[in-house]
Amino acid sequence: MAKSIFRTAAVTTEQVIHAGRCLLYGIYPEVASTAGIITLRDDSTAQPLAPTTPAATGVDTGGGLADATYYVKITSVDKWGYESAPSAEVNSGALIGGTSNNHVTLTWDAMAGAESYRVYFGTASGVLPKYFTSTTNSFDLTTTTGQLTATIPTAGDTTTIKSKSAAALLAAGKTYGGALFSNGLTIQLANSADLTEVVWEAA
Repeated sequence: MAKSIFRTAAVTTEQVIHAGRCLLYGIYPEVASTAGIITLRDDSTAQPLAPTTPAATGVDTGGGLADATYYVKITSVDKWGYESAPSAEVNSGALIGGTSNNHVTLTWDAMAGAESYRVYFGTASGVLPKYFTSTTNSFDLTTTTGQLTATIPTAGDTTTIKSKSAAALLAAGKTYGGALFSNGLTIQLANSADLTEVVWEAA
């Protein structure tokens, strides 16, 4: 059964309309609404934040890395699998050498909303084609075996945005024809004085 909800929205503030999977049928501002911007998001949180620059210490014992200087960037991943922009690049500080038991110890600040982190690494600055996953804000890079390959993001993942409309908030409203929001629906209005009816249904 379709549901409707009335909300006023402060400028730049997102409001959760429904936290789960739902269909959006329409957004209908009151007759006296001032034209503005409607922003729709496919979840109830902001995009994950890029982690702080990690600290990296190269050590000649306790691992199996080949002799090299290792370069690293960290990204955070939220509970829906969306990935943040990367941290600044850091390196192991010096060429690891002297034994065959090398590793790099990494630590960084925990990020709010992060379910896991990706530790991208390589042996040349700016060339980081592989990563390991960590569920905490630290990681000991001891091997290059078992890693996954991916292109490191250059900016935050924008797939969290279902649609972003510059449609004016006219009295006639705007229909979205049953758009599906798989991860929940969040709405933001540009004018804080508008009272808006949102018609939606849990899917």
